[in-house]
Amino acid sequence: MLSRPLSEAEPQLVVVWKVGIGAALARLVAFIAGEPGVTVTDVGILMGVGAIGYGCSLAFYLKPQRHLGARRTGSVFALGPFIGALVAIALGDRHLGWSTAITARLFAIRVWLHLSETHGHTQ
Repeated sequence: MLSRPLSEAEPQLVVVWKVGIGAALARLVAFIAGEPGVTVTDVGILMGVGAIGYGCSLAFYLKPQRHLGARRTGSVFALGPFIGALVAIALGDRHLGWSTAITARLFAIRVWLHLSETHGHTQ
């Protein structure tokens, strides 16, 4: 919802602003909660993890959204949980019980809804 108006801006700029605002709010909450400060090393590690985990994923979403459209980009990204689950299963012994089957079915429905959605715009 908030990213849609920003889709025309450069993805890297959007990431910088969102990360900056998120970091400031997180630090404010930590200060209010009485959490101790962090070291420069901690900040560097957190920035690296955030840049890769959050920043890259947002940039990789906003850039294709500009070329493919929101619906197609959403369909591609809807496959992410399937890929993550397959990697997790491949990396070790995982319990594949009824909850996994239900979750996989719900994700499959989500992908189908993305791919089958049609709508028109009035002019």
